[in-house]
Amino acid sequence: MTVGRKRKRYLLLTSGTSVGTEEQKELTLLILERFPDMERRLVWLERGLIVRTDAERLAEVKVALALKVGEVRLETKSVSGSISKLKRMMKDGGR
Repeated sequence: MTVGRKRKRYLLLTSGTSVGTEEQKELTLLILERFPDMERRLVWLERGLIVRTDAERLAEVKVALALKVGEVRLETKSVSGSISKLKRMMKDGGR
């Protein structure tokens, strides 16, 4: 075990509807207001968002990013140590 090294976690937030460009911009601004250091840690998908964080901040980020803009509501779907696993999950229909 390496001391002082944070373990990466990826948080998948999904929406029941597609996330349009306007909603994406508004949600990004809301997220950056709360977490300014996450600018380069967001990956937008058609129906959701993947956020890179670490195990220490995971609980805080999980609660804070349950957001709603217009008809788009982001809810936590899954957490993983692998971004490719979450992308595959979204491609397979969120199962």
